Amino acid sequence: MVIVHAADVLVPVAEYIARRYPRKRVILWYWNNASPGSNPALARSQRRIELWSFDSEDCARYGMGHNTTYSFMSLSDIDATSDVDFFFFGADKGRAAILDELAGAITRAGLTHRLWIAGDESRGVSPSGVAFRSPMSYSAHLTNTARARVIVDVVQAGQSGMTLRPLEALFLGKKLLTNSLDIVHSPLYDPTRVFVFGLDDEAALRSFVETPMVRPTRALLEYYDVAGWIGRFENRMPH
Repeated sequence: MVIVHAADVLVPVAEYIARRYPRKRVILWYWNNASPGSNPALARSQRRIELWSFDSEDCARYGMGHNTTYSFMSLSDIDATSDVDFFFFGADKGRAAILDELAGAITRAGLTHRLWIAGDESRGVSPSGVAFRSPMSYSAHLTNTARARVIVDVVQAGQSGMTLRPLEALFLGKKLLTNSLDIVHSPLYDPTRVFVFGLDDEAALRSFVETPMVRPTRALLEYYDVAGWIGRFENRMPH
């Protein structure tokens, strides 16, 4: 079995592997939702290639197999000493307005945040305190993420399925704030660990941060670890 993390430019790679090794399962894994540069329709005609995605709506639209996003158990080895309440770092992708709204709610609750949008630092800081920061390596991102009590996840419009940030929170032993309503139906959800912005009462935000959380089970960690992710490919066919 060969898994290719999918993008339009990598479809020819999967096609080559399928031709070169016709007895192997070749999987294009769409770890981003369908968008320019990541369009499952470009590979739909390749019968020798399996298409899979984390996004359930994309799976229905393009006839793909579904699997969760994954992360690594080793994240739990990162120093997770906290010095701020909430942290976000990522590209704008239409999320700036939601981050501004969230920053206001955090400040009203008397809590602290580092909500950073990847971009030109000369663009400065919004009135709510959302700041632009230069792009950073993933290891630097994890170091900053581990310093927060709560990891912020803001999903893009039209996206379904769990992104990487909830799993970073899971493996780092952190709480999660997300605007994804889908998460309440996932094995990861527990109200002591997950606050759904736009669903849960904003007045309870401080209590959420300060209340001890239920620790995830070993089985839950193993489910979202990369080994569990690969195992779901091995044990399922896409349709």
